[in-house]
Amino acid sequence: MRNKKKKYAVIISAVVVCVVVFVFAIKAQRIYTSTTTNKQMSAEKTQGKSKDVSKSDKSQSAAKEGSSTSAVSSKAAAASDSNSNSSNTTSKGNSQAGQAVSSQAGSSQTSGTSGTSSQKPVEQSSIEIIDAVHGNTVVLQKNLDSIDGQTVGYITQKALDEAKINYTTKGTGSTVYFSDINGLKEKAEGPLSGWCYYVKKKGQSEFSKASVGSGQYVLNSGDAVIWKYVENGYSN
Repeated sequence: MRNKKKKYAVIISAVVVCVVVFVFAIKAQRIYTSTTTNKQMSAEKTQGKSKDVSKSDKSQSAAKEGSSTSAVSSKAAAASDSNSNSSNTTSKGNSQAGQAVSSQAGSSQTSGTSGTSSQKPVEQSSIEIIDAVHGNTVVLQKNLDSIDGQTVGYITQKALDEAKINYTTKGTGSTVYFSDINGLKEKAEGPLSGWCYYVKKKGQSEFSKASVGSGQYVLNSGDAVIWKYVENGYSN
């Protein structure tokens, strides 16, 4: 009986131990499963957070890039406006400078013109021979140079010789007298017809008849001489 009791006690103890071990195994499995599940959930949460963080970082980076691009565009636009304004200012300055230069050039030209016009023209010495009897026909017209100290008779002979116009004189030097020029002879158109000369002194506006012979009248630079063939040498 005792041996049987011992056997039963051993069996029961073994069963109890098995039950206890089984229970502990189930609990351990549950704990392991719960732990594994928690780890997986934690890992998933961590990955989700990482993704959210990366998305946030990407969004922030995109926003920063957009802001920097906008800033660059704004700076470029500002620089373009600045360049445009500076070019406009430069062109305005150049235009104003050009207008100022043109105005100064115009003023210089005007002043130069006014200065030139205010100066009196240089009077040119000249000799002219006219047939006043036959329609004021011009026989000779010529400008003269270097006549200072020369007489009317001398420059007349010289001008006629250079123009190869025929003439006749009486006397020489201070007593020279022109009786015929280009075929127009004294007294041919009347008893008082002949050649008379007139002088316009430098600075004067009118010719005046000389009171001395052509061989005695001394000229100066700027004087002008006119010979006229007239019907009445006393009244002209």
